[in-house]
Amino acid sequence: MKYFKYLFYLLIIAFITSCQPEVDEFTPDKGSADFSKYVSVGNSLTAGFTNGALYEEGQQNAYPNILATQFKAVGGGEFKQPYLTYPGGIGTQTVGGQTLLIPYLKLTLLPTCQGEQYKPYPSDPNFIQKQQEMQAALATSVAAQGPFNNIGVPGAKSYHVITPGYATMNPFFGRFASDPNNTVLNEAAPIAPTFFSIWLGSNDVLDYALSGGDEAGPMHAITTMGPDPVLGHPGFAAAMDAVISSMIQMGATNSKGVVANVPDILSAPYFTTIPYNGIYLTQAEAAQLNGYWQAQQVPNIQFNEGLNPPVVMNPDSTIRQLDKGEIILAILSDSIQCGKFLGRYAPIPGNYFLSAGEIQKIKTAVDDYNAKIEDLIAKHPTDIAFFDVYSLLKKAEKGIILEGMNFSTSGAEGNIFSLDGLHLSPQGNALIAYYMIDAINKTFGAKVPQISVSAYPSIQYP
Repeated sequence: MKYFKYLFYLLIIAFITSCQPEVDEFTPDKGSADFSKYVSVGNSLTAGFTNGALYEEGQQNAYPNILATQFKAVGGGEFKQPYLTYPGGIGTQTVGGQTLLIPYLKLTLLPTCQGEQYKPYPSDPNFIQKQQEMQAALATSVAAQGPFNNIGVPGAKSYHVITPGYATMNPFFGRFASDPNNTVLNEAAPIAPTFFSIWLGSNDVLDYALSGGDEAGPMHAITTMGPDPVLGHPGFAAAMDAVISSMIQMGATNSKGVVANVPDILSAPYFTTIPYNGIYLTQAEAAQLNGYWQAQQVPNIQFNEGLNPPVVMNPDSTIRQLDKGEIILAILSDSIQCGKFLGRYAPIPGNYFLSAGEIQKIKTAVDDYNAKIEDLIAKHPTDIAFFDVYSLLKKAEKGIILEGMNFSTSGAEGNIFSLDGLHLSPQGNALIAYYMIDAINKTFGAKVPQISVSAYPSIQYP
């Protein structure tokens, strides 16, 4: 009986063990790709520009550096970046037509009309006195430390990447260019990349948007699809074709890579911070403003008690109130919030807002760019993974839950964007890398280990 009792127990244990789920152990695998020599091509988003400046910490948290770290598990090699080690980093800001160099932004307690508030402010308040010092730092070459795997250049448009001598026009490229006559792509040649990432196109339309649209002039115009006889560039379509084809053919054998499309730039906080009807008025204030504009003989200006759209001036000098859906640039946030003059008694100039027509031009350009990018990718189905960042950030407008965290496009608190309202935060970079790895794994049958997005820092609040 004792024998049968033990046998009964052993049968039960065997049954329970057989019901346990098998653990599918994850084994990293490169699939059909070769990650040994990875090069990233792009603009400020690729370079690691964040909080309004390029600086070492931001570069360390750039999505290409995050990708390169994960690639090491599947044969990835060294990934060198042209670090900018100047304290506070260096960014640019145009004030009254003059371009200033600024350090990175940090949240600082500042006095406002609504009491003290934490607002983005230059981390070094003495930056005006340090302009020459910052210019010298930006002009200091680090080319001898190259060649570099991250050749993202702040400010670069699609055609800039294939423009010889671009280093003489853009100091962010000049500081790491091995030859001032090189194109950006020339800098990748010594590495002979086996894998690449390309994320270009945002600046081709962003420059127009940041400059207020139609009044910006030809230098800030939306990049045309075909050749531009005024600026002398080949156009977006030819430039992107050249970049993608060159990167595929640059290695000893056909390189593989991932190409991202262009996001809807107008979903960035810089364009959504100020509501179209952001001026609050009492009944007495509304009546006073109505009387003022009637005396000026300007028709169709009507203020009411409560929230109101500001007064703006069209390119043809006609004056009206902002329409729903039109955009005031974030640079006027304090003026709208605390000012009692601009947008009330003085119309907002055209270079500080985007009209419905200008917004439509931006959206059309982004749609056209993305259609062309997909066409170009379709020519290389076995060589390129497509990363649909446009759809990802559209989804983020309503919110994305990942690792129990909420990611959205609603300002710095949304975890995607940094304090400048245009560039990615460290966690935003990690989010991009996460979904880019998804696209890479699916396309090349690879098993690049995923990252923990929550391991990367969020915006630091005091």
